[in-house]
Amino acid sequence: MRAVTRRCEATPLRLAQLLRAAAANGGELPPDLLGQLLDQVGQLNRNLLGPRGIGLNGLTNRENAVLRLVADGLSTRGIARELAYSERTIKAVIQELSTRLYFRNRAHAFAHAVRNGWI
Repeated sequence: MRAVTRRCEATPLRLAQLLRAAAANGGELPPDLLGQLLDQVGQLNRNLLGPRGIGLNGLTNRENAVLRLVADGLSTRGIARELAYSERTIKAVIQELSTRLYFRNRAHAFAHAVRNGWI
């Protein structure tokens, strides 16, 4: 992680605190900057990603839904039935995800999705 402070607040004690936080995989950001960052991420999501059907994780709504159902253990046929798509469409979505994200198989896709907090 990273730690940020303003130059005027960069005392030796404060820098030591920030280094410890960063070394422990933490991070610190002044509250007003954090608020600005969150506002910008929200605008990005609302104005650019959302209208295109893409989430903050870079996956489309359909890709997220397919991954969740893969995680639930459904077969291609079961996923197609659940989402009202053809089996061919579901196979194409899984193939696209596998190619783009380098998944070796469904178990790898599931593990990756869990590790990254997608499901």
